Amino acid sequence: MASKIKVDQIQTADGTGTIALQNQLSGMDYSSMPAGSIIQVVSANLSSTTTTTSDADVSTGLALTITPKYANSHIWLTINGGAQGYGSVGLVGVIAFYRNINSAGASSLGYVGAINPALNTGAYQVHSAQLFDTTHNSTASIEYLVYMRSRGPSGTYYFHNSVGGVSGKVVFTAMEVKQ
Repeated sequence: MASKIKVDQIQTADGTGTIALQNQLSGMDYSSMPAGSIIQVVSANLSSTTTTTSDADVSTGLALTITPKYANSHIWLTINGGAQGYGSVGLVGVIAFYRNINSAGASSLGYVGAINPALNTGAYQVHSAQLFDTTHNSTASIEYLVYMRSRGPSGTYYFHNSVGGVSGKVVFTAMEVKQ
């Protein structure tokens, strides 16, 4: 059974007045939240491994769709997963976020989260990247996709969900931040 607190009056600390509380949260929704508030969150998970030896963008298979409440809001994109590299010293794996890749308005939002795993050992490292999309200017649904590439000398870059036989998930998240 849920608990309830019922009072007739709440007094100020010094006892000189009362504090009126009249359903302060009743009817609250995203439109009444202040700037800087996260007003929606969408996530996608990857449970497989993506590899590349290419210096061209390769899809990780991660994608999500978010429909912004406001055209001027910012979309905060984050991704967290594991990375390994095998190859020459200097091999760097990077993540790229794309917006609406299958439409006329497709655009790369840039490369983020470069990682240089311990090469030739396959040592596992956490790979985390984040980016703010401040230019979507729409309330239509937006698809975001995650790509990766292997830059530098020859080698293989792995982006995946397990290390030492322990499975996890690569998590891709989009959060709408009210402006």
